[in-house]
Amino acid sequence: MTTVVDAAKRMERGRILYDQSRWVQAESEFRLALAEEAYRPSALYWIAWTQTSQSKLDEAAETAACAIAADPELASGYYVRAFVLRKQKRLKDGEVVIRQCLEKGQSVAYRTELAWNLVYQGRAAEALTVAEGALQVEPEAIGVHCVRTECLTGLERLAEARESALCALSIDPLSATSHAQLGALLFRSKDWNGAATEYAAALRLEPTYAHAQSRLLDALRARHWHCRALAGKGESIWVKGLAAWLPLMFAAGALTSALPVAGAILMSLVLLAQVVTFLLWFLGIIAIPISTLLLRLDPRGRAALRPEDIEASDYVAFLLVGATAAFVAALAGVWTGLYGVGLLLLVMTVPVTKTCQMQGVRKTVGEGCTWLLFSIGCGSVATIGNGMPAEGAGILSGCIIGALLFEPLTKGAEGMLSGLAGKHGEE
Repeated sequence: MTTVVDAAKRMERGRILYDQSRWVQAESEFRLALAEEAYRPSALYWIAWTQTSQSKLDEAAETAACAIAADPELASGYYVRAFVLRKQKRLKDGEVVIRQCLEKGQSVAYRTELAWNLVYQGRAAEALTVAEGALQVEPEAIGVHCVRTECLTGLERLAEARESALCALSIDPLSATSHAQLGALLFRSKDWNGAATEYAAALRLEPTYAHAQSRLLDALRARHWHCRALAGKGESIWVKGLAAWLPLMFAAGALTSALPVAGAILMSLVLLAQVVTFLLWFLGIIAIPISTLLLRLDPRGRAALRPEDIEASDYVAFLLVGATAAFVAALAGVWTGLYGVGLLLLVMTVPVTKTCQMQGVRKTVGEGCTWLLFSIGCGSVATIGNGMPAEGAGILSGCIIGALLFEPLTKGAEGMLSGLAGKHGEE
């Protein structure tokens, strides 16, 4: 009898700790309650939730399976397992489990989980049917309103989705999810300030809400026309520009031998277009760091920025100065025959810009690769200066290819170093 009483007290303390977000201590209390057989299924259920809250999803899935094995009629055991499977993106498995759960009981929470599962599978119409059925049972269930908003958004019924989000906030003004959903709808309607206000509200209510944090930064950046115009377009400008330069330069070279004057004019235009394309690419790449500098002047933006975002933006001034010098050198090279020097400086803006946006080990690897490429490029210029233009051009081409493939190169180097470090640790 004492064991049962002690287990009941352990369970009660565990739930209190869980509500206080003290996951480790809560899990310890629930584990102590496992000794009493009568509390074993419910203790396993709560342990699964604490493990989920600690992002220990594999362990949580196993614990939930143990809860089901301990009591196959425990609907909540199926519920927590379905939730974990959805978090693991095992959506089909999660759907099977939550439907088994609904055979044990028709709780609104279980129906909400099924609706979310269907939403993530892209079956918004089916999910909407489930959500609206749940609302008939419990009209003020905030979780159901949230999933209904998501369904309507997925079906492009945006006016109804906005009404649904506002309805949810009228029921619970402290719903971080509803604020974020309303922010997403305002963002789509290009109300950047309104979207930022809603995302900021979600972040205040739930400071660890990573999605709201990133979307708040997107909304604040979108207020600046240059960021909307250039952000995310740098890579496409680079690829399209390169695809255009190569055939044009071959054509210009062929034309130069036949028509020297026309060929020289065409070559100059191609080189000038190449420099302009580099400039557009560069501005596209640094649009985010530039907007980060502006966000540091905004209290909302400053609060949402991560330390690594701030560190990356610190390099923008140096990048702008270096890129300006490179563009001037490249333009001067068109007329003075020193194009190789300008091209080297211009190409080096690629790895430098990419490195500034990296973090951790990848950034260290990026710095090493940048210096290596620069050394190779300097060697190519020296080779050309020593009267070996063909050899120098070949080396410079290798430097350009290295800059183009900078991200996969650094990623591969990082993986190799991690593998060597792991092997050394095992020894």
